[in-house]
Amino acid sequence: MKMWLFAETQASGWTTFFQAVQALSVVIGIGISLFALNQWKSEHLGKKTIDMAEELLILFYQARDAIREIRFPGITAIDLERVERMPNEPLDVYKSRLYAVHLLNRLHHRAEVFRRLETERFRFMARFGGDIESQFTSVISIYAEIKKAAMQIQHEIANEIEKRFTENREIQYESVATRISEETKIAKEDLASETPDRLEKKLSETVKAVEDICRPIIQAANK
Repeated sequence: MKMWLFAETQASGWTTFFQAVQALSVVIGIGISLFALNQWKSEHLGKKTIDMAEELLILFYQARDAIREIRFPGITAIDLERVERMPNEPLDVYKSRLYAVHLLNRLHHRAEVFRRLETERFRFMARFGGDIESQFTSVISIYAEIKKAAMQIQHEIANEIEKRFTENREIQYESVATRISEETKIAKEDLASETPDRLEKKLSETVKAVEDICRPIIQAANK
């Protein structure tokens, strides 16, 4: 009888032991799974941040190159054929009018880059913080300022040409040249200057600020 009780007690002890081991195994398994999940999540989020940093930097490089291309003062022979020079029109006024037409074409062809800046800025703000919004606003405002200047140049010249017929007088080209002088400076980069103009300086500073955010993230991933 005693042996039976001892055997039963011993069996019960082993059962309890195995149950404890089984429970411990479950706990360890859950712990390992959670650790693996957290590690995967961390790696996944880290990779996503790196990918977005690269994407953000590329987007601003594209915007920078687009603005520089738009403001480039060069005009092709094809452009000269598209816009006819009016009788007695001074060369500088004609070039401003010609450049305004060419500028609006460039703005139209490169508009997609700036549409992306507008539509995707909130996605990048969610990842890198709200402070980065100022960099988006800065580049978009440069684009808007150039576009406004180009339209103003065209408006001033067209308005003066219209007065030639409505008021029956000669076109006052000198007056036009004076009125569009500031707009021309905005629309056209002065490559002859040794120092960058206001818009180029603003553009460079904006891109540099984005580089300061993105490059450390990208470089840390490559170590």
